Amino acid sequence: MTVKVPEVMTVAEAAAYLRVDERTVRRLLRAGRLPGRKVGREWRLHKAALDRFLAGEEDEALSAEDWKALLRGLEDIRAGRVTPWEKLREELVR
Repeated sequence: MTVKVPEVMTVAEAAAYLRVDERTVRRLLRAGRLPGRKVGREWRLHKAALDRFLAGEEDEALSAEDWKALLRGLEDIRAGRVTPWEKLREELVR
């Protein structure tokens, strides 16, 4: 008997597929070590990404700290706290 594994999994399905506890999957997701996406309040994981993770070919997922730094940078850009590239290049040429 063949069990069909969904291409997109919930945390519970991913935990069963990896044969680990759901808390382990959530911890790996929060740490950025397991690739997944939040859809509303729930995580979703691609089977292909889990297969790469198992094979040691982990995706380069961003950690929570990386996401915070990225969001701070975007906020700096929106607020005008960043020197435009053209101005910076002019200063470097001098």
